[in-house]
Parts: sequence; structure tokens; C-alpha cells
Amino acid sequence: MSHFRTILSFLIFFVSMAGCAPETPQEIIADLIRTMNKNPQDPELRYALGKAYLDLKEYDKAQEEFTQVLKMNADHMLSHQGMGLIYYNQRLLGDAEKEFKTAFILDNKDSISLINLGTVNLELNRITTAISYLEIAKKRGTDKASTLNNLGIAHYKKKEIPEAVSEWEAALKIKPDFSEAHSNLGVAYQEQGKRNLALKEYKAALKWNPENVKAYYNLGSLLAISGKLEPALQQWNNGKKIDPEDPEIREKLGWVYEQLGDNESAVREYESASKYNPHDPEIHFNLGRLHSFFKEHDQAVKSFKKTINLNPDHAEAYYWLSILYDDFDSGKNAISNMIIADLLFQKQRKKEMAKKAQDNLQLFYKHYGMTRKAFEDLPLPDSVRNFG
Repeated sequence: MSHFRTILSFLIFFVSMAGCAPETPQEIIADLIRTMNKNPQDPELRYALGKAYLDLKEYDKAQEEFTQVLKMNADHMLSHQGMGLIYYNQRLLGDAEKEFKTAFILDNKDSISLINLGTVNLELNRITTAISYLEIAKKRGTDKASTLNNLGIAHYKKKEIPEAVSEWEAALKIKPDFSEAHSNLGVAYQEQGKRNLALKEYKAALKWNPENVKAYYNLGSLLAISGKLEPALQQWNNGKKIDPEDPEIREKLGWVYEQLGDNESAVREYESASKYNPHDPEIHFNLGRLHSFFKEHDQAVKSFKKTINLNPDHAEAYYWLSILYDDFDSGKNAISNMIIADLLFQKQRKKEMAKKAQDNLQLFYKHYGMTRKAFEDLPLPDSVRNFG
């Protein structure tokens, strides 16, 4: 994995339902509750209360109100939209898609549901489907800037960079203060090697929204690529202050602290990243490396095993795990993991690492008095089961 990899960062933009967020939300909610208690069977009052809770991100309360509305009127389109937004924010993307589809079926002139369906399909990596929804929404012209932004993301995921740039530039003509589109455009420029333009876009993104965490992430990545590690550290710390639970920022901080020689801070950041994103194998692999550096062998083994559980084809994790088992003088485990590492390195065409693995295997066979034949029944990852 390249630590300098730039990841497309963007804010999924869902158009909120009718009405603006109240200036004093708690007072509005209190008024709605008092009014609703006088007429508890009024679905519109319950919907308004659910919407108020949704604006405050009190998803359980919002879901309770929308559920009551749908019991009274199963065809209440806006409540289905509201349920979709709740599921989306809870990362239940399949359920969110069902609700947005229901809303669209109930009112096929509703462009908001089209945008939301396109966005959810983007997250599910159904890029062609996402584009089809978003193109229809684009023709209808509803919230065109965010539709163009999402179309840009879809084209980027298809590696159609010029098309992505075109969509984001069009979005910014409509809405020059669109922070997310500036940040996304910066990523595309950076990939095209236009670093000065990328820098300009990241700064514009932060000008219009100083709390755009992804822009701090991308700006830090650009600075790091240019070898400016201290400024990159500052940008990622700025992002962390805004969202301490962002695992991507934490992972980048772990990496930069490593480069600066502060391995204790690196471990702290990687551990936080693993807490907020426990399913990323690279975070656990990096933790394993650092635990090995600190001679914390048990913790290192645990981290490498987590890496392998999440990615059974992670050749480097098998390699490091093998070296650790050799330190424990556990020959069978050392050889088993090195055999798998060798096969994976060969399959992945990492010739230099495959040679190292093979050299280690020869040393291990001699040291532990074993041969390859003793490992004929070794369980292998699916990708190399019939390899070689």
C-alpha cells in the first residue's frame, strides 16, 4: 500500500426535505410536541416532528415519528424519504435504497429521491446505475450543483477523470461556494499532476467551509507528496480537531508521525483509526509493524492476524507474522506463514519479496529440520490454492 495514495474524498449531498432547520430547534420541537399532543393522529404534525429530530441528527426519535406516520399513511412519500436518510446515516445502505425507491414510486416526479438513489448507488459502487439516476436528475435540473458533483464522483470512480473534471467545473459555475466540489476537483487535478491547481482548489474548499474535513485530508496529502511533512501534519491535525473520529485523518497522522520518527504518537493514531474503522486491514498491518518495532510481539501477532482475517491475500502480513514466529522459535508457524507469503508474492508479481520469502524458507527448513513435504496439507488462501 502506498502511504501517498490520494483518496477521493467527498461529502454525499442529500437534499433535505421541505423547510429549513429552525433557529431554536428545541423550542420548535417543544411547540410541535404540545400541538401534536392535542391531535396525535395528525400525520403531518408527526412528520414535522420527525423532520425536526432528523435535522438534529436524533435518528431514533426521528425514526419513531416517521414510523408512526407510515402506520397512519403507508404512502406518505416524505416519511419514506426521511427513513431513507436515517438508514443512510446509520450506514444501512440497502434499507436506505428501498426507502428512496418507495418514495420515488409514490412520486416519480420527485427529483430528490433520484439524487438520493444515485448517491446510495455510488456508495454501493453500482456506478452505472448511479449515473443513470443522476443523469435523469440532471435533466430535471433540481439541485443541479449537487447532482453534477455526484456525477463527477461517479465518473472519477470509473477512472474517467476528464469527465469528472467537467462535471465539477460545471457544478462550481452554478455554485462557486460549493466546498465539496472544490475539494473533489482538487483531487482530480492532483491526479492529473496539476498540483498548483489542486492546491488552489483545496484552499477554496476550506475558504467556503473551514470545517470540511476531507479538504484538510486532501490538502495534507498534497503537501506530504511534496515532502512537506510538518505542514501536512498541521493540516491533518486541523481535520482531527473538527472530527476526532475520522479514521482516514487518524491513519494519515499515524503515517506522518512514523516519517517524523515519533513512533509512540504513530501507534496512538493508528489505534484510534482502528477503533473508528476496525475493518481496514492496512491500519492493523501498520499497528503490527510498530508493535514489532517496540518488541511487543504478542500485540504484533494479534494485529497481523486481524490483517489476514480482513484480507486473506495480504502477503506482507504473512511475511511479518512468519518472522515473529521465528523469533518465538515456533518453526511450524514460521514456515507455514512464509510459504503462504511466498505464494502470494509470486501471484502478485512481487519478485523481490518472493525471493526474500524463499531465502527465509531455506533457512527455516534447515534450522528447524523440516521439509516442504511436511506442509502439503497446509490450508491456503483461495487465490493461491491451485497456484504453481
